[in-house]
Amino acid sequence: KEIGLTNVWMKAYHVVLHSSLLPTFVYTRVRDELSKRGGVALYRNGFRVVPYGDSDNDWLQLDEAYAKRSILAPVANRNFFGAIEIDDIEGAYFEEHTSREGLVETPAFTRLKTIASSVLISAATRIAQERGRKTRTSKNDPNHGQPKDDGVKDSLTQLREIVETKIRDSNLI
Repeated sequence: KEIGLTNVWMKAYHVVLHSSLLPTFVYTRVRDELSKRGGVALYRNGFRVVPYGDSDNDWLQLDEAYAKRSILAPVANRNFFGAIEIDDIEGAYFEEHTSREGLVETPAFTRLKTIASSVLISAATRIAQERGRKTRTSKNDPNHGQPKDDGVKDSLTQLREIVETKIRDSNLI
């Protein structure tokens, strides 16, 4: 069965939190807000699915990637404000646990998490590169300073084709 990522949207803002970029009082306020509200929330059929996006929930493994320090760009949950929205009324690909807390680990949900975290990490890494910042720790890495691929290019190409097909089919172009 094909993995259903056709009705999924993501919008996220990346925040570079560095004291030299903001006045002290603004920096402090932004830092506090990010620590409380930073992260990427998940919505299914218009309703928020908890705990995804809570300050203590690392469902996209962004905090984990940042803690390992193999990626030096700021990619922790607190560096993003965002949401992912899924439309799957029949629950064909995404289903909630009976407790209504979280989604069942289906292949579609696993793929969604992989793609979303890869896109966010790649975006943050590119922003860091544009700012002239070091982005990777290993100098032996042949892609040192480059976003890690992990099959993201193939996934993004597939997503782009799906979107273009949907646009053509709906006569929007």
